Amino acid sequence: MTLQHSSPIGRSQPRRLRIFMLLSTICIVGVVVNTHWGSQRPAADPHDFRKASRRASTVTPVASAFNNEILQVAATEPTEPTSATQPLDVDVQKDPQQLALQTALNLLENGRERLKSINHYTATFIKQERVGDELTEGDVTEIKVRHEPFSVYMKWVETDAGQEMLYADGVNDGNILLKQVGWKSRLLPVISLDPHCVLAMSQSRYPVTQMGLLRLVETLITDRQNDLEKNTDLKCQLFDDEVCHERPCYRFILEYGSPQVSATYRKSDLFIDKELSVPIQIANFTWPESDWGADWGCEEMDDETLIEYYGYCDLALGTPLSDLDFDRSNEEYGFQND
Repeated sequence: MTLQHSSPIGRSQPRRLRIFMLLSTICIVGVVVNTHWGSQRPAADPHDFRKASRRASTVTPVASAFNNEILQVAATEPTEPTSATQPLDVDVQKDPQQLALQTALNLLENGRERLKSINHYTATFIKQERVGDELTEGDVTEIKVRHEPFSVYMKWVETDAGQEMLYADGVNDGNILLKQVGWKSRLLPVISLDPHCVLAMSQSRYPVTQMGLLRLVETLITDRQNDLEKNTDLKCQLFDDEVCHERPCYRFILEYGSPQVSATYRKSDLFIDKELSVPIQIANFTWPESDWGADWGCEEMDDETLIEYYGYCDLALGTPLSDLDFDRSNEEYGFQND
């Protein structure tokens, strides 16, 4: 009579195989979960990007251009609805609040027209977001963007240096391609993900399909139009002679009156390039938890409530780009080893 698997060695072989397959599966799943916008990394000091990117040439809101009225006045009287094609007829003496909002709106509309007049641009893109309860360390990437058909190429230059991402509307079944680096690249050199799937969104608040200056400008225009039309309870400060990413800028600091007015956003700090009329940096802040300390300073509260930071350095509008810049077969990219 023959005993099945009587040898310890004979019994261990299928067991070792099952264990190896299980560990391999766990490793692969772990890689995918942690790879869309970089590995899970410890949260960074939110000061790092915001403080390093700008210097203020003035410490008071703009006043001289508006009859010495400082633009930090809460709106108190209702106004007639307005639109981008019909600017408000604002009495500066009575309503500098709306003038500040209208100024931001006008600049953004000019920026939108400039962006629509070109189809490509390149930049160094800095992103830091709060995803769930965690503030990510942040990413610094070199980007190429095409408006039509919408396409994005990204290459990480600091943490996860060498990692690449490619998305082109209507290509690769609408999925993104992510070229990994380090030990992860030995398991899965290139992965393809639906930009809206859970794995792809694990390190980002928005899908890559919503990325870029044009979409940011359009969102901000809609927000400012709503603020003006609804006479939103907020205050807005306009600063002149600011420098951000080594570019002369206007700076707008907008603060909402309560969570009932704006459930997600408490404050927005926006820098608009004076020459290009496009936003080159924005930091958005949410409301603090109910148990926040009354003795907190404004800076400490901002550090604790930052949810979105986006910066565009070395922005080059209209940079000539070709289809090859958004093609996985580009020999300068690393998407061939899938």
